[in-house]
Amino acid sequence: MRWLCACCAVAAAQNVSGVAILTPVHRTHESRHDRYVRNLRSLGGLVLETCRVAFLVDKTSMPIVKASKRAILAAGFGSVLVVPETGRNVDGEIAKHDDRHDPAVQRQRRSRLARARNKLAFTALGVPFLGVTIAWTLWLDSDLASFPPLIVPRLLEADADVVAPRVVDANRVLYDKNSWQHSEESREACRALPRGSLLVQGGYRRPTSTVLDGDGRAQRDLGIAHMDALAARAERFAPLDAVGTACLLIRADVFGDVEFPAELTEGHLLESEGFGELAAKRGYRVVGDVRTVVVHA
Repeated sequence: MRWLCACCAVAAAQNVSGVAILTPVHRTHESRHDRYVRNLRSLGGLVLETCRVAFLVDKTSMPIVKASKRAILAAGFGSVLVVPETGRNVDGEIAKHDDRHDPAVQRQRRSRLARARNKLAFTALGVPFLGVTIAWTLWLDSDLASFPPLIVPRLLEADADVVAPRVVDANRVLYDKNSWQHSEESREACRALPRGSLLVQGGYRRPTSTVLDGDGRAQRDLGIAHMDALAARAERFAPLDAVGTACLLIRADVFGDVEFPAELTEGHLLESEGFGELAAKRGYRVVGDVRTVVVHA
């Protein structure tokens, strides 16, 4: 890997070129997607003609997303890709559960989400773009309520390879619990977990730090520091051991070394959390920006 040079910190205060904005879209509706496009159009600090917006879209959402391409291009973005989701719908298969964050479905759901995210990332980075080199990927959920217009320059101030902001709901309750830092207690506990155990963070408004055995049964909670706990400390930037993708900035070169794991990592993680673990192990700097706040609907 290569470390970010000092000039990158200067670039963070200027317009940023070569950003791919990546958004999986499942079962959206017109009002939600209209809000997404409005949020896109509010983005500042970017050289828009060098930026690509790429969607991974399920069949039911395809007409809505395709209809938005003209508005996104009219806003100044240089490229829009609409990638069809293939195979079985990730969330559709767990519709019988009341909550997609139900621990019982996380092993299956996160494995398939990992494969879907890898498909979107490598398609967005691999399709030629008029001589533009993609330097950064910005993951955005399709149902974010708002984010700072200068979200990319702000996250670049971390001088890191992977940067997660703090994602909350409208009441400032932490929404994305997948960005976190190990405590000594939790790190030691994870080392002792039996093979096949999955560590998940419980989801929105659920108990945190749940360890699941091979049958999906909850075993215990661990003392992991999430972004709200990290925000109570003095530092703006905090090292992370795992990341969520509700909003996440990743240097594009990282994808040459790391994918979203669909199989359990040594740290008993899958998907985005496992991505953070693997990136850190390969020497990339993975941090949370606790003072940059994104609001999830």
